Amino acid sequence: CVVVEDSAIGLAAAKAAGMKCIVTKSG
Repeated sequence: CVVVEDSAIGLAAAKAAGMKCIVTKSG
């Protein structure tokens, strides 16, 4: 599973869940 996230909160949640995370800038 890969999480695509654009906020620090989402990134922290993805890391806590042990998922790979792609940080993107939107808006």
